[in-house]
Amino acid sequence: MQRFVGERDFVSRFLLPQLKDAAANLGVSDLVDFFIDKRVDGFADLVAERAGQPLFVVEAKFKKKVGAVERDIEPRDPDVIGQAVQYAALGGFPLLCYV
Repeated sequence: MQRFVGERDFVSRFLLPQLKDAAANLGVSDLVDFFIDKRVDGFADLVAERAGQPLFVVEAKFKKKVGAVERDIEPRDPDVIGQAVQYAALGGFPLLCYV
């Protein structure tokens, strides 16, 4: 089982390769560009664009532990959803995903 140390690690080592494989299987890998930590009124974990136009934005959340303090993150929390919706709305993305 892979262990990830945070959102960026999860996105770059797991989610991005899966999305690139899916784009290749659909025959659109030369049409879709993926970016990690793209500035969208903050930094969206992952965005996809086609010819410079936004396709979708992904906001990932990850359980974090720093020392003895562990932070639980509920992906359906209104604040988490609000962050993803804000990225989608301000960045002009027609689709959003939060994981």
